[in-house]
Amino acid sequence: MYTYTAENFVPSFTEANLAIINAAIATGATQVQYGDKMVTYRSLSDLLRLRTLMINEITGGNRVSFGNRTVGIFHSTKTV
Repeated sequence: MYTYTAENFVPSFTEANLAIINAAIATGATQVQYGDKMVTYRSLSDLLRLRTLMINEITGGNRVSFGNRTVGIFHSTKTV
């Protein structure tokens, strides 16, 4: 059995994938191409959900989207 850790985890989504999804959302397209693969999504809603998933995976879940704004959430372990 393979165990994922912070050291060996490779995200399945990249910033380039996110840029493609953002461009599709901006133009209203539901069909995108990743390298040699063409993917057709059912709706804009599916693309918006995918974008949220991508952002959370790329940032390690440290961002939250509010409409068209994304806010970073950071925690400090340092005490004062």
